[in-house]
Amino acid sequence: MIEIKRGILTSEVFIDLVEAVGWGHPSVEQVDLALKNSLYNVCVMEEGKIIAMGRLFGDSSMSYFIKDLVVSPSYQGRGIGKLIVEDIISFIKDKTPKGWKVCIELMSAVEKEGFYEKSGFEKRPNSNCGSGMSLFIYNE
Repeated sequence: MIEIKRGILTSEVFIDLVEAVGWGHPSVEQVDLALKNSLYNVCVMEEGKIIAMGRLFGDSSMSYFIKDLVVSPSYQGRGIGKLIVEDIISFIKDKTPKGWKVCIELMSAVEKEGFYEKSGFEKRPNSNCGSGMSLFIYNE
């Protein structure tokens, strides 16, 4: 049975999941700090094992960013990622006062944009928004 658990993500589980999908990972200390500073995290479990995760950060007012949505490869294609996105959006809606407008952003993995479009996200650039951009800094 699939079950959603909030606030239980650990650096060990994070590392296991991102390694399972080939992302590599930062140090345990860096993951610990990222999780500590996240607004919200959600995990999906099956038979007591965490099989998927999602993380959210932002200003708790106007801007949110979905990060590190990962479903273990053997569980992909079963709607688990959709459950995570729906749970995160529900969390944001519950925290947002009536009349407020918020922006939820994310960076999709290559060729996974269609997954997010099913939940209402739009590709960039589009008529309202320019290209998404990023800069990675490796401090050696």
